[in-house]
Amino acid sequence: MEIPVVKNREILDGLLINYRSAFPEIRQFRHFSELISVLNNSEKRSVAHLNSIISDHANQSNMNRFLSSKIDEDLIFH
Repeated sequence: MEIPVVKNREILDGLLINYRSAFPEIRQFRHFSELISVLNNSEKRSVAHLNSIISDHANQSNMNRFLSSKIDEDLIFH
């Protein structure tokens, strides 16, 4: 069993804030931030597993909705 992610490290939060403008809603940015944290800390990559190791996780359907939503990729990759 993996250790749940409770909070991002300050250095990660400092880097992630640069992507805030890509997400119109704070909930979307929260999901993005959580996914970056757990992808860095988990060997498994299923949405169910990643969502389960976030200590204050949302319902998995919320995470699925976020992952399938339209996001302005230009704001993330440029």
